Amino acid sequence: MGGMLCRVHLLDSQPLSAHSLRDAARHGIDPEHRTWVRALADYFFKKKYPRLPLQRFRLEALTPFTRSVILATRRVPMGRSWTYTDLAREMGYSPDFRRAVAGALGRNPMPLFFPCHRIVGQEDLGGFSSGLRWKSRLLAHEGVRV
Repeated sequence: MGGMLCRVHLLDSQPLSAHSLRDAARHGIDPEHRTWVRALADYFFKKKYPRLPLQRFRLEALTPFTRSVILATRRVPMGRSWTYTDLAREMGYSPDFRRAVAGALGRNPMPLFFPCHRIVGQEDLGGFSSGLRWKSRLLAHEGVRV
């Protein structure tokens, strides 16, 4: 795909370790993918947000609204969370758009790179395409208390 990322799947089947990511980044992985692996290693082991240039992502399959919502998640600083209503307002919509925002986030094909896990409900975590266990894990990793 010319160095473009299309989708990220967060799975519970394989434990993540600095050693496995470091090894994958050094060898055993196509050089084109090393950037992605290094970005994930930085996130998980250095708590450095993987902010790669937008041209590295394949987003054209998303509707314009979904794309705008997903891109807006990058405005939420690491270590913070916003509500769906906060994100709707930040985008210039009324709070009534919170459900549309939540639906768009549910179609985020690249969690972590577009941090939809930082968007929560008023009274609970809300949803997450990779499951609430991952959402809780990512928020805790970033030091967010919900």
